[in-house]
Amino acid sequence: MVQLANEIGAEPWFTMPHMASETYIRNFATYVRDHMDPTLPIRVEYSNEVWNWRFEQAHWVLQQSIKDWGEERQPAYHTKKAVETALIWNEVFGEMADMRLVHVLGAQAINTWRTRIAMKAEAWRENEPDAFVAPESVFDELAIAHYFGGTLMRNEQEQIHLLNTIKSPEINAIKYLAERLRDPSYSHSLPDLQSRWREHAELAKTYGLKLTAYEGGQHVHHHSRTPNLSDEDRALLEEFMVEFVRSEEMAELYRESWYIWSEISDGPFMQFGDMTTPTKWGSWGIYEGLNITTKRGNLINALNAEQDPWWESAKPNASFQHGVTKHASAQADTLTGTDQEDYILAGDGDDRIVESAGDDGVHGGNGMDTVLLSDVSGAYRIEPKGGGYKVSGPQGRDFYVSVERVIFGTGEPIILADLPVGADGALILPEQDAQLEIPPNFVVPEVRGGVVDAADYAGVLVPVGGTVSAINRWSALGIELGLNARSGTKPAYFISEAGAEAIVGDQVITPKYHVVNENRLSPGSPPLTDSAITTARLLGSIALNVSAIVGSPQDDRFFGRGSGEAFCGGEGNDYIATAAGDDIVEGGDGKDSLITGSGDDTLDGGKGNDRLRGEGGKDNYLFNAGCGHDTVQGFTLDDKVVLSNFINDDQTVDEIATDTESGLLLVHGTDSILFEGLSRADLSWMTILRD
Repeated sequence: MVQLANEIGAEPWFTMPHMASETYIRNFATYVRDHMDPTLPIRVEYSNEVWNWRFEQAHWVLQQSIKDWGEERQPAYHTKKAVETALIWNEVFGEMADMRLVHVLGAQAINTWRTRIAMKAEAWRENEPDAFVAPESVFDELAIAHYFGGTLMRNEQEQIHLLNTIKSPEINAIKYLAERLRDPSYSHSLPDLQSRWREHAELAKTYGLKLTAYEGGQHVHHHSRTPNLSDEDRALLEEFMVEFVRSEEMAELYRESWYIWSEISDGPFMQFGDMTTPTKWGSWGIYEGLNITTKRGNLINALNAEQDPWWESAKPNASFQHGVTKHASAQADTLTGTDQEDYILAGDGDDRIVESAGDDGVHGGNGMDTVLLSDVSGAYRIEPKGGGYKVSGPQGRDFYVSVERVIFGTGEPIILADLPVGADGALILPEQDAQLEIPPNFVVPEVRGGVVDAADYAGVLVPVGGTVSAINRWSALGIELGLNARSGTKPAYFISEAGAEAIVGDQVITPKYHVVNENRLSPGSPPLTDSAITTARLLGSIALNVSAIVGSPQDDRFFGRGSGEAFCGGEGNDYIATAAGDDIVEGGDGKDSLITGSGDDTLDGGKGNDRLRGEGGKDNYLFNAGCGHDTVQGFTLDDKVVLSNFINDDQTVDEIATDTESGLLLVHGTDSILFEGLSRADLSWMTILRD
């Protein structure tokens, strides 16, 4: 699911199984945190349609309320489980939770009574007062389904009446049914549902939530639950329903539904399915095949292309750009991809493929094909694998098949088949000098109000203790700075001092994610000033094109976004958290916490009693004499420990290792390293280097 969302550029919506354990949810959230494209918001919901008694989860939640509380309080217990699920995700994502997660509570569109009970959750408060958490403090959205027309196939009298209409040659049954679906007195007609959706929107607003949809579209054609129709009548009705859903009248009903939903809601129109063949179970997709268009499908595509988003938190279209599949001609072509996951298929000519960001697949086809790489050879690892080459570098991880040559930076073409394979399984690449000589100096931004370009500097020195956060390139601030249009550039950061605040109108603002990146107090709230840059400069400074960050002598907090970053905390007790990307993080002096994402990272706690945790990837943990008492969490088979001068030349690791209740402990002099959850038995597979 994560790979699919990353490749097609779609915001994922994860529903946690209703019986999932805390461990399952935590592991699920951890994987998503470490592998999901950080520019895509992540929606999280407990189960699906817990209100729907046709589903097992509705009954299970009811039974749990009886078991734990001694009474049937299903809606409140649903809320309890949903809040607990959301809080686990928040804990896993830590400081990134507000920036990356959207917590959703599912509700039944026609039943605001149940939603009110779920939002109040009085039974939870009464039975578990110490554990109770106000739902509105956790959830961001209330999600319903915007289906219309669901009454017909559940009502035998309505079906008989429609059958008589179908059999009457003087009546246009398609137009008749379309008008019924516009009749306010007809249950589940568009006007009837419009009032119900509006009630839910008002209820959501009462609790400070947005109203969104998890699915929707026509619900007119679905499986009939009336057993008394003859086989002949049932076949006639099914044939008519398929024709009706394909009709121009249905397309117009979709148009009306679209505009009703856009006027009421805070989120997109969520058609249930894209492609399904009509059956007796219904017509659920807007297409019936890869090459079969429908009137309603064409309409949805047109509206999607022509209409501006009606919800304030909508991201620009480029945020959802998915990768491309490009085919070359039989001639010699030059092919380029996008910043997302691409598939580049060269042809019979001698083609040139330009490296782009993202994890891409490249097939050279026939001819002498060349990939143009952006950096020098030392920035890459190329490993023969599966009849091709696995290529890891600053732009991502790619796989090449039938690619004969590469060019590193501005160098000469190199034939891959001529390169020897080293002991580590990778090609031994020719050495190249760095293309750019980075001057050994740092730029120091102003405490507030500054915008500095650090392109010509080795890095940025943080002036005072505070927070350094990578700017979301697709946020309002990122777009104003032009970050969304700069493929492959160095990251940009917002730097603020501890306790920074400013007054805008009658509001006191602090440098939280939405304030800085989106120029809003919270999603959906009005802009704070005329531009995101103005708001950010009220609270701190902006640094562009940053190669490395070095912290202040005070306590600093660093939050990366996964573009291959370098942080050094300096003095003070620092907190450093990065996302994906191959990062280098150093704690410096002080009691530091270093948490990296899914890349191949290097973690060096420096002096002080530090906590180091690499989440996925092949991480290197560096320790020197004088490191203090450090703790390593999440050490795996792919990771390495480099002990440098932590250990004497005449000592073995086995001699300084001991088992403790917390894990494997290495002790040397006044320094120690604790590997949580491991033991001496794990030394057999751990990679521990002396230098």
